[in-house]
Amino acid sequence: EQLVIKARDTKTLLELNQGSLRPGGFRMNTKENARVMLQYCEKYGTPVILDSDAHVLPELGNHTCARELIAEMNFPEQLIVNRSLEEFTKFLVKKPNWL
Repeated sequence: EQLVIKARDTKTLLELNQGSLRPGGFRMNTKENARVMLQYCEKYGTPVILDSDAHVLPELGNHTCARELIAEMNFPEQLIVNRSLEEFTKFLVKKPNWL
C-alpha cells in the first residue's frame, strides 16, 4: 500500500507485467500480487503502465493477460497511462511534485 502511495506522489509508474502474468511463469503469486497492487492503485488514483516484457519480437505489445486482469477487476482505463500515445505523452510532460 505504501509503495502505491509513494508511486502516486512521485509520479512513478507501476508496471503491470504481461510476462509475469503469463501462465506457466516461474514467479509465484503474480496474479494475486498484481490484483492487490491494482486494488490499491484504484483506491489511491495511482497510474500504471502495461508492459509486454517481450523477449521475442512476436510478443512485443502483447498485453493479453494484463488486459484480462484489468477487465476482470473493472480497473479504470483512465489509470492506464499507455492506453494511447496521447495519454502516455501527457504523462511524460507532467512535472513531478518533487522537482
